[in-house]
Amino acid sequence: MKKLLLPIIAILIFISESLFVNLFSGELFNSERIFVPRFLMIFLVFLAVYGTYKLAILYALMIGLVFDVVYTEILGIYLFVFPVLIYLIAKLAKILQNHLFIVSILSLLAISLLEVAVYQINLIIGFADMTYKEFVLIRLLPTLVLNAAAVIILSYPLKKRLLSMNLDGRDD
Repeated sequence: MKKLLLPIIAILIFISESLFVNLFSGELFNSERIFVPRFLMIFLVFLAVYGTYKLAILYALMIGLVFDVVYTEILGIYLFVFPVLIYLIAKLAKILQNHLFIVSILSLLAISLLEVAVYQINLIIGFADMTYKEFVLIRLLPTLVLNAAAVIILSYPLKKRLLSMNLDGRDD
């Protein structure tokens, strides 16, 4: 059962993202702002820091593929961006401390980089019709605010759960 806990957590977070989008869309509140939950990225960053980054990259590959198949018209965007960002964040986390506040900031940095990368790729292939200023005001800032709230709520329990699973094999 212990080996199944991590995939179950990942699946629940994946499902919670789509439920969140359906329940709390901007149209529901008569807002033009786009709130994009990136709970999976938060999970992957915490897994990379408090678990093992190799396992986090593997999960990033699998989640990226599923994300592309389920949500996007183009295969490969999330399949490529998720693992690259997790690798970079894991290396950055080794330079910095693995303090909860620092990891939370790294999560928000990863979300920012993910949003900008996806926007740039969509802009290059002609799927984005927003200017960069509109993108920042309508999508990036509301997404960061939403995910900052999610990080505040989820960071401590997620850290405790990942550390208790002893994914890196250390004996603490």
